[in-house]
Amino acid sequence: MLPIPLHWRRRWGRGHNQAECLSAAVARRIGIEHRPGWLRRIKATPPQTEVTPFMRRQNLRGAFRATRRARLKGRAVLLVDDVLTTGTTASEAARALLLSGATRVVVAVLAHR
Repeated sequence: MLPIPLHWRRRWGRGHNQAECLSAAVARRIGIEHRPGWLRRIKATPPQTEVTPFMRRQNLRGAFRATRRARLKGRAVLLVDDVLTTGTTASEAARALLLSGATRVVVAVLAHR
């Protein structure tokens, strides 16, 4: 299980990543491994709630990358986020995971806006 990561500057400003808190709790509850460090947000983007769906796609293109320590080859991944609006963030994160060898990415969200 992996959370949608925040860029390090946004995480530093907030002091936490709400998707990571959520995914850690779910992973504990259902007894699966939680790997928050396997996916990184490498591109700082403006808050996506303030832009159009077209701009979301532009902003998030190439925003995520799996880390070198990620053991994704041949694995199915549960990707967790707090809110899904257009699906662009989850789609771009899933793309990075699939490019790094994951065979399947399933997205779970707490809320849909």
